[in-house]
Amino acid sequence: RTVQLTKDTVPAIQDRGILLNVQYLGLSGQPISIDKVKQGTDVMARVAIKNTLPATDLNDIALTHILPSGWEVYQVDRLSDSGEGSTQSSALSYQDIRDDRVLSYLSLRPGQTAVVTVRLHATYLGKFTLPAIIAEAMYLPEYRAKTDSGVVTVVR
Repeated sequence: RTVQLTKDTVPAIQDRGILLNVQYLGLSGQPISIDKVKQGTDVMARVAIKNTLPATDLNDIALTHILPSGWEVYQVDRLSDSGEGSTQSSALSYQDIRDDRVLSYLSLRPGQTAVVTVRLHATYLGKFTLPAIIAEAMYLPEYRAKTDSGVVTVVR
C-alpha cells in the first residue's frame, strides 16, 4: 500500500494471530496509488485477512473498513443482489455495507486466508484521513490486526 504516513497517523499492528494485506486497484485490476485520486475515480479495495495461528480457529472475526470522508461505497454494490464490483470470500458470514464503512464478519481456520473486495468511489474534493482497517476476533480480542492510517487527497 502506498500511503504516505504523517505525524498524525497511527501505526499498524500486524500478526497478533491475524495478518491484513490491503491493495488498492483500478477497475482493470492494476495496483494504484491512492495518495492522490482524481474525483470520480472508482477504486477496488482488496483486503486479504489471514489466520496465522498454527492450530486455532478464529471464529467471529470483525473486519471494520471505514472509508475516508470524501469516498463512498460504489452504489451498485449496495443495491444489487449480484454484488457487481464486489467479491466476497466464502468465509464471509455477514456483511453490513453503509455509506461510510463496510463491516464484514467471518471465521478462519488455521492458516486460512479470506479476501473481501469492495468497490469505492472518490466522490468529494479535498484532503481526507484514511482510517485504519481493523480485524479482530470479537471474543478473543488479543488476536487482531490493524493497518496504518494515512491521508488521501481527491483532486479535480
